[in-house]
Amino acid sequence: MCFAARPYPLPVDNHSQSHHIVGVNPGIGFWMIVCVCNRLNDVKIRGAIEQGAESADHVYSYCNVRKNCGRCQETIEKMMDGAAARPQLLAAE
Repeated sequence: MCFAARPYPLPVDNHSQSHHIVGVNPGIGFWMIVCVCNRLNDVKIRGAIEQGAESADHVYSYCNVRKNCGRCQETIEKMMDGAAARPQLLAAE
């Protein structure tokens, strides 16, 4: 079977199937990959910080992964510093 070349480009839908690439989950919003080696995103890391992780090594432990190349460690530490700088909200009694 031979396909003839089309003189015009076919329309390409680049948006409806890209949710897995750009990190958009319906109902959740955007997320960013922080650690490519372990596929850790900012949502998982913030969750570990909220559960009490005190260092990047604790974050890896909470996420059940090990540090590989270490390039994400500085970003994780900055996220922890940012979380510590935010005031904690107390539950109403």
